[in-house]
Formats: sequence, C-alpha cells, structure tokens
Amino acid sequence: MSKTAQLELNSRQFKRQIARFARDHNVMFRDVMYDQMRLYCLDLSRRFPPSKKLFSRSEFAAIKTATGAKSERRLGERAVEIGIKSTIYPMSPDELAWANEFGISALKGMAAGKRMLKRKDGTVWLVDAQIYKPNASPAELEKWHNRHRSTVTGKTSREGKMHQWDRTIGRWKERRILHTTPSALSAYIKRKKKDVGKLKGGWVAGIMRFGGKLPAKWISRHASGMAGGAISQSGNGVLWATNTVPYASRYKRVQQFALVVRRKDLARQAKKRLRQLVSVENRRKAS
Repeated sequence: MSKTAQLELNSRQFKRQIARFARDHNVMFRDVMYDQMRLYCLDLSRRFPPSKKLFSRSEFAAIKTATGAKSERRLGERAVEIGIKSTIYPMSPDELAWANEFGISALKGMAAGKRMLKRKDGTVWLVDAQIYKPNASPAELEKWHNRHRSTVTGKTSREGKMHQWDRTIGRWKERRILHTTPSALSAYIKRKKKDVGKLKGGWVAGIMRFGGKLPAKWISRHASGMAGGAISQSGNGVLWATNTVPYASRYKRVQQFALVVRRKDLARQAKKRLRQLVSVENRRKAS
C-alpha cells in the first residue's frame, strides 16, 4: 500500500457541482475550483493528527486531565510522550544502582540472560538482558519504539507484564518493555515531540499553491507535500495535492470524509448565495 495520501479534486460529480454553482452565481469556474482546493487542503490539515477529532473520548479526557492541555499541539506532544512511555521504562538512579550491584549476583544460577530490577515500591522484576539498556542510544530507542507502533494507526502498543513468573509460584514476574535511564528517555521524547505537526504540514504545499496562508509555525515548520495541475474555465484539466509524509495513507478515511464535507459546504454556499440574490432582487423591485 502506498505510504502517501494523494488528494485529487477531479471527480466528475464534484466538477459538475462546481460548474453548476459557477454558472448559477456568475462566478468563474476556475476560481471556484481553486477556492475549493484551498479549503479542502486546509480542512485536511486541520483533521490530520494531532486532531481532537481523532482522539477517542477516553483518550482525550485522560490527556487533558493529566496535563490540562487544550491546544492540539500540546495534545499531540502528550500523546507522543504517553505512547513512548508505554513501551520504554525510565529506571530511577536507585533502581539502576541496585540492578547493577545486586541484580546479577541474585540471579546466578536462576535465570540466565536476565537482569533483576528492584523498584522503589519493593517489587522485583526480571528483565531480559537484551532490553536492559541503561546506555541505550537514540537510534536503539527509536528502533524499539517503532517496533511497537501499529502500521495501521501509528499508536504504540504495550507488551508490559508477563505473569508467567510470579512470587505466588516461587518466581519473579518479568517485564517486556525496554529499560533505560530517565535522561536517555527524556532526550528521546523531546526529539520526537518536535515531529508533532508533520502530518498536518504535508498539506502546506496544497494550501499555498491554491491561495491559502501559512498555518501556525508548529505546522508550517514541517511544510512539505506537492501540488499542481491546471484547469480551464470550461472544466478541462485537474488540480491536485499530495501529502508525501510516510504513513499519511493511514488517514484515507479522513481524506474521504473531508471531501464529503467540502461538497456539502459548497451546497450550503449555493443556498446562501441564492438567498442573497433573491434578497437583492426583492429590494430592487421594492425600490
């Protein structure tokens, strides 16, 4: 499947609708098409992540309660942080010191290839040596994070606990999330937060190409995408815009919904314009 979301306003039905609107209200067909493309790209930029419309009620409530975040940028940054922390655990200095001093000796002859971690609350966990990485590099953290992200939604899944090892049966529980230092995790989260707005920025080329203005800085700094095409007053040709950000095609349904909204909005504009024309005509007759 393509990893880009391509947007085209060239459906015959929509062009007929625009042609009728242009004819009935004495406006240029080409101007209406450009205006609709501009509005379409703006709407897609608003609806692409981070967008309040794409959070479930429970997700939105949890993020807002935890941070007080209201802007979509802050919601997006918080969602990034929650996702990363769901699969990477920051070890406190005390936990790290205990694991380095006692963890290995306590495990001798008990669980080869494991590390033992004692948390502040006294619980003890086994951690596979391969995911016990106090000195993890940003590349290692990103590789681990991406491995646990859905290719469909982009959200991070949590493997978390495995209860095969439990005190009730004489053994420890085991954790499957990567363990590293708070500083390493904090630096990685800070870097990933800078990506917030990339998917929205993928529509900036279309917004600008069809007469719009640059969106907010946190979006426009990620400006990308492609746009072009030409169309005559008779309706020949096509205008197009493409979001080239990887995985933009995950939001194909958002694109389709935005097209429905655009067509309905054009219909409302037609009714509004008709009422204006009738009002002007009535005033003319009255005078």
